[in-house]
Amino acid sequence: MVYVALQVLLCPSSSCEIQGNINKVVQLPTVTKAGFKGVGSTQGEQTFDMNILCNGGINPTGYEEKNLISLTYDFTQDGTNTQVLANTAPTSEKANGVGVQLLWNYQNKNQVIKKGDKLALGTLSSNQTIQYNVPMTARYYQTATNVTAGKVRAMATVTIEYD
Repeated sequence: MVYVALQVLLCPSSSCEIQGNINKVVQLPTVTKAGFKGVGSTQGEQTFDMNILCNGGINPTGYEEKNLISLTYDFTQDGTNTQVLANTAPTSEKANGVGVQLLWNYQNKNQVIKKGDKLALGTLSSNQTIQYNVPMTARYYQTATNVTAGKVRAMATVTIEYD
């Protein structure tokens, strides 16, 4: 006779995870200084997706719980411009007068992301699993009158929130 022990794990609360590599690297194309037309001009757009799988958790009581799922963005901003990620490339290699801007294209909103923005994905109920596909765009953004050639590096942190 064989005895098999089974253990059931219940996930009582909501959880979400970014699918694939959580440290997503977006490579922007090489652009020319001439492509910038003045402070606020952009070029070199690169689209990418953030895929997020959310599970509403098991609710054995039958009482349905709902959570609003949101994404919050944090980054080092360029000066006082909350819409532009600062160029953090090493000073000796750095392009000057250029930062990076992120756009959120979820549900065709095409919205510029500001530091600290909290953007709603939707509502997740108990016993529900939802895959969110969040289309995004990264692009160069001219931050100063004079632009010099060099490398551009920027980083943003995305936090998944449950309300």
